[in-house]
Amino acid sequence: MDVHSLIRKEIKGKLIPYYLSDWKEYAKCADIIQMNLEEMKYFTALDPSKGIDLISFLILNSGPKILNLTFGSKGVCIYLKQNDKLIKKTFEPEEIYESDVTGCGDVFGASFLVFYLKTKDPFIAGEKAVFYSSKKAKLKGILELIEYL
Repeated sequence: MDVHSLIRKEIKGKLIPYYLSDWKEYAKCADIIQMNLEEMKYFTALDPSKGIDLISFLILNSGPKILNLTFGSKGVCIYLKQNDKLIKKTFEPEEIYESDVTGCGDVFGASFLVFYLKTKDPFIAGEKAVFYSSKKAKLKGILELIEYL
């Protein structure tokens, strides 16, 4: 589940973020959740500056197996819960591109899912997803990305 659209309402032609009520009901429906820090705030109504790891643990306690917390050009932190312990690993792109970031989160999510289903390893999937989403940022549009696949 990418919470991007879930926490936004269209008002007068603009997408405006709003605080989600009953976020745990949504969280328990997903095995994998993807969000950035702003989305984390609106999804949970908790302030990430007070403790990203704690909020991540609360999200994972609600049902999901994996939380992908994205940081734009700075990469992603993959969170898992194993035996009531929070496991996390951060991935940064080899190179930062700033051409067209539109769709980078979608490329991240799709790449993560493909490699996770293929390997069953969220950390391998995270590494690959950061690679492909950073390559997307270098390209205008999506068609050129096919060359990397």
